[in-house]
Parts: sequence; C-alpha cells; structure tokens
Amino acid sequence: MVFGNGTAIRDLKCPATLVYVDSQAFTINSIVVAIFNLVVAVPTIMLNILVIVAMSRKASLRKLSNKILTNLAISDLLSGLMVQPSISAILIIANSQTPLDVPCQLVIFTSVAGYTLACVSLLTVSFVSFERYVAIFYPFFYNRRISSRLLLIVCASIWIVSFVAIFSMYFTNQHALFFWTNLVVITFTYLWNIYVYIQIMRQVNKIHRDMQQRLKVLGTEKNVKNNSKSMRLAAVVILNLLSCYLPQIILSIWRSIPSYPLFVDGYLEYWSMTIGPFASCLNPLVYCYYDPEIKREVCSIVTRSRRKQDDFSRSYYGGSFESSPLPSSRNFTIKERMQVKNSSQNGGFCDDQDDPVRKSSKNDIEEDNL
Repeated sequence: MVFGNGTAIRDLKCPATLVYVDSQAFTINSIVVAIFNLVVAVPTIMLNILVIVAMSRKASLRKLSNKILTNLAISDLLSGLMVQPSISAILIIANSQTPLDVPCQLVIFTSVAGYTLACVSLLTVSFVSFERYVAIFYPFFYNRRISSRLLLIVCASIWIVSFVAIFSMYFTNQHALFFWTNLVVITFTYLWNIYVYIQIMRQVNKIHRDMQQRLKVLGTEKNVKNNSKSMRLAAVVILNLLSCYLPQIILSIWRSIPSYPLFVDGYLEYWSMTIGPFASCLNPLVYCYYDPEIKREVCSIVTRSRRKQDDFSRSYYGGSFESSPLPSSRNFTIKERMQVKNSSQNGGFCDDQDDPVRKSSKNDIEEDNL
C-alpha cells in the first residue's frame, strides 16, 4: 500500500492497492464510496441468492446456458459478501484513524478476492460467448458433446486459473501482474466478445434470410427463438460487466503515464473498485428483465416465502375463523372430506356447524380454554 507521503507497507507482501491523500475532498470521496459499497452489498446478496435458487429449483431453468450464468451469479454473490464490505471497512478505518492502521491482512484479502472474482466474471462471460457461438454455428455438435459435466469442469477450471493467476502477484512483480490483469485480461475479453457477437449476429441474420432451410437444419422455430433469447440475455450481461470494469482499463492506462498525478489516481482507484463490483448487483436485474421465466420463478419464491411467514404469524398469534381458520390436529373422516369437497363446488357452507374444518378448529380452541 502506497500513500501520499511516500510511505510503503511491505509486511506480508502487502499490495499497493490503495492511495491516500490528506485532503477534505479526498476524505469525503472515500466516505461516499464506503457508504455506497455497504448499501449496494445488501441487494447484491439478496438478488443473487434468489437467482441461484430459482435456477436450481425449476427444471426448465436448468439448461446449459443458465448453468454458466449460475456460475456468474455465484461470483457476484461472493463479491457482495466479501469484496464490497471489505472495501468499505478499509476506507472507514483509513479515514477514522490513520492510513497506516489499516490491517495488511485485510488489504491482501480484499485484493485477492476482488481481482479473483473479477477475473472469474470476465472469463465466465467469455465462456458464455463461446457457448452461444457453438450453439448457433454447430448445433449438432453442441447437442451431442456439450454436457453439464463438461460445463462444470470448465467453470471449476475458471476458478482455479483465476485464483492462481491473481495470488501469484504476491510472489512476483506485483505492478507487472496488476498491469497484465487489467490490460491483457480485460482487453482480451472485450475483443473476444466483440468478435464472437459480430459473427453470431451475421449468422442470425443469415438464418432469418433463409428461415425455411435453416429450420430443417436447426430443428424447430422454437429452438431458434430460444437461442435468440439466450443470446440476447448473454449479450446484455457481457455488455454490463465489461462497461463496469472499463474504469480498470482507464486506471491502468493512466498509471502507465510517467509522473501521473497521485491525487487523480486516488479518485479513479476508489471508484473503479466500486463500479466493478456494482455489476454484481445489476446482473440479477438483467436476468429477470430479459428472461421472463427467471422473473416468474423469483417472484414465486418471494411470494411463497411471504405466504409462509403470514401462515406462521396466523398460527402463532391466532386469527379470525372467517378469514383464516386455524388448522386442526384431528384427522378428518372420509365423509367429512367429501363434505368439504362438495361444499367447495357448491359455494361453501352456510353455517359453521356444517363445516367440519371450522367445527374442529372451534372445538380445539374450546378444549384449550378449558
């Protein structure tokens, strides 16, 4: 960590990830960044948990392309759990005490976690582009060769490669690896995704121009629409992620300029650390907006949890018989069950004495009162 007065912390190979300048404007900026990260971390965690649960519970959402998006959602969830709170903690400690009091272990943890998750996200969206490319250009190969096991192996490899590449910066030239991570990886991701989606759009236009022939090759019109929907969702996710990590490229280019102003570098660094993880909060919103099935499942999970909470409140605090009759522990006979079934078809019971559910509930309460 390097500060404005030239002091460097080299204990435990502490990385030069934060810049501090003793000024009121700089302090206000860092406090705003800390508060922003804390506020954004809450919806990031909640939304990504909902998306992961929705994609794992519903069978129609467990398709291959969504499995890759689940890996991206896991990375976004960890970003909300670890990176954003850690950035806020570092900035709060640096402004409440002295910059040198920031624990070096916390800086190392934030740096490794932040850059690893960023690398995982960028490599994942690159793999999403490749998966869409194969699905559009080689549908028969995609259906025969691409499996859930293969995707699991690729996703695990992405995590291993990202962690090894980022963690190795603490045993070699840190600045060189920082420059490599930001310029090479992010620039490669940009160029790769631009090239792939230009090719995909050309192929999609070709399919639409010669629809009848292509339908015989690709299967059905429904498959074409599903591929187009998945491609559109993946394209928006990639655009969102790359746009949020664009400040990292700007910062790397800025640092390559000889004798760059340290004060401006501090502002860019704080906000580049914030805007990058902010993509983790936007991605679940993109999933729900561009995929109505994911949106319906997420809404179903939320409403189901609310309904369970309401049922628990009624059973714990009690309620009126007219609105929500209390459940009875007595087992109903077949005759009573038929009465309930027939009454539901005929419009319900007219009297509580005829209703075995309400009658049993009232008897239970009278016994409890006695």
